[in-house]
Amino acid sequence: MKNADYWAGRMERLNENLMQKADALLPDIQKAYETAAENIQQQIEAFYQRYAGQEGISLAEAKRLLAPKERQRFGMTIEGYIKAAEQGTADPKWIKQLERTAARARVSRLEALRLQMRQQIELLEGWKDMAMTRTLGEIFQECFYQTGYEIQRGLGVGAAFATLDAEKIGKVLARPWSPDGKNFSARIWGDDRAKLLHTLETTVTTGIIIGESPQKTIDRVRKAMGSSRAAAGRLVLTEGAAFAAMGRKECYERLGVKQFAFLATLDAKTCGVCADMDGQVFDLEDYAVGVTAPPLHPFDRCTTVPHFDDEFSAENMRAARDGDGKTYYVPADMTHREWKKAFVEGDMSDFKEVAKGMFHAAAGSAAKAMDGFIAGLEDIQDEDVRNVFRRLAENTAVHTSFRKNSYYRKGEIYLTGTVSPSTIAHELFHKLDHDYGISESGHLTQSIRNDYQRLKNMAEGYGGAVEDLLYSKYPEAFVQIIDKRKVKEEFRGIADILSGMSGGKIQLGYGHNNGYWQKQVFMLEKEAWAQFGRILYQDDKKVIDMLQFICNETYQKMLQKFKEVSKNVLR
Repeated sequence: MKNADYWAGRMERLNENLMQKADALLPDIQKAYETAAENIQQQIEAFYQRYAGQEGISLAEAKRLLAPKERQRFGMTIEGYIKAAEQGTADPKWIKQLERTAARARVSRLEALRLQMRQQIELLEGWKDMAMTRTLGEIFQECFYQTGYEIQRGLGVGAAFATLDAEKIGKVLARPWSPDGKNFSARIWGDDRAKLLHTLETTVTTGIIIGESPQKTIDRVRKAMGSSRAAAGRLVLTEGAAFAAMGRKECYERLGVKQFAFLATLDAKTCGVCADMDGQVFDLEDYAVGVTAPPLHPFDRCTTVPHFDDEFSAENMRAARDGDGKTYYVPADMTHREWKKAFVEGDMSDFKEVAKGMFHAAAGSAAKAMDGFIAGLEDIQDEDVRNVFRRLAENTAVHTSFRKNSYYRKGEIYLTGTVSPSTIAHELFHKLDHDYGISESGHLTQSIRNDYQRLKNMAEGYGGAVEDLLYSKYPEAFVQIIDKRKVKEEFRGIADILSGMSGGKIQLGYGHNNGYWQKQVFMLEKEAWAQFGRILYQDDKKVIDMLQFICNETYQKMLQKFKEVSKNVLR
C-alpha cells in the first residue's frame, strides 16, 4: 500500500489539473461580458444621440412615450429579442415580459432603453448558466474517474468501475452544497442578475437626473460590468472546487473508502481555517463540502485524500516552503500547524536532519539579483517612486524560481538568479496590483481600448501598420534583425503592452504569446500595470516618451493611480 505522501502528491496534482478546467472558462466569460458591455454602450450612446439636446436630457423627456414610428421600429426589435431568447437559455419569465411589452401600444423612451439593456444581461446570464453547467459537469466526471484510477493504481488493484449516467450528473449539478441552500444556477439567475440589473438601471437613471455626460454614465456601467465579471470568475473557481470535491466523494463511496483526510497547502498564505483542518481525518459519512471538505472559502485550493492508516517514517517526506522561500521536505504526517510552528514561528533545528532537497545555490544568486535591484533605486529621480519600490521590496516575500523565468504568484515573487532589476520591478508591481486591486477594478480597461483605437487611426492616417508608424517616429528604439524589427531591451515593456493591446498581433521581440492574453480576466490590464512599474524603475525619458505617445490616456490613469496607492504604501 502507498504511503500518505503518495496520496498527497497524486491528489494535489489531480486537483490542480481539474482547477485548470475552471480557469479555462475565464477568458470566455471575459469575452461574453465584453460583448454585452459593448452592446449596452452602443444602446446608451444611441439613446443620447436620438433624444439629448445641448443641455442633455431631463428625466421627464426620457420618460416621454416613443413616437408611433419609433414604437413600430421598437416592436420589431422586441420580436428579434424574443427569437434570440427562445433560441438560448433565457428565463421563460423574461420571454413572457417581452411578449407583454410587444403587445403594448405605449412604451417610454427610458423603458425601451432599460429593456434593451436587460436583454443583454438576460442573454449573458443564460450563457453563463449553460457554460458553467457544462464545465462543472466535466469537472465532476473527470474527478470521479481520475480519483478512481489513482486509488486503484495506488492500492495495486483493478476492478470494474461503474460509469456515471447523465441523470446522476444532473442531480449533482442541481444539488446545493453551501449553507445558503443555493446552487450555482440559482446564484446566476437570482443574486447576480438582480444585482447587475439594478445597478445598470439605477446608473442610467441617476445619470439622467444629475445631468452627467453619456461617457461618464458609460464608464460607470462598464465598472459595474467589471465587478460582475470578477464575481462570475470567483463563482466559477469556487464552484469548480466544490464539484471536484463532490466527484471525489462519489468515487470514495463507489470504492469503499472508509476515511478521508483534509490536505491543506503548506505555505504561509494558507488561511487559518484550512490550517486548522490540515491532516484531520474524518469518516466518509461525515464528508460535507464546505464543512469537512473544500472549498471552505472562495478560491480554496485545498483537497482531500483517501486515508488508510499509513505508518510514516523519516523517509516519507512532503514538500513545504519556509518564510525565506527555501524549499524543504518535511515528514508527510506533519500538519500545517506543526510546520508553521517550526518553519515560520520557531526554531527549525529539530527538522534540519530529516529535511531533504534544500535548494540553496539558486537562492543565493536570486538574493544577489535583489541586492542589485535595491542598489539601482539610487538612480531613480522621483523620490516617491524610489521609496515605493524600496517599501515593496522590504514587504514582499521573495522566493527562488526554479523555472526558466521569474514570475509573480499569489502575493509573492519568484526570481531566477539572472533576473534583471527592471523585471523585479515588474513583478513587484504585480504585487502592488494584488494588494490594491488596480487592474480588476476596470479602471484601465476603457482607456487601453481608447488608446489602441487612436493608435490604429494614426497608423491608418500614416498609411501603414502600427509598427511602421512607431519605427518612423522612434527609429532609435529598434534594431533590425535580418528582415524583422525588434525593439531594444529597454523598450521591452512597451512591446509587451502593444502585444496585449493587439491580442498578440503586434510582436516586437518581447512579450507574452498570443494565447496568454486570453488566459484570465484582466490579463492586459495586469501586464500593462506591471510594465508601467518596469518603466518607472528604468526612469528612461526615451521610453516614457514612447509610452505616452502610444497610450497617453492609460499612462495618465496609471500615474494617477500610482500617486493614490503610494500614499498608502508609504504610510
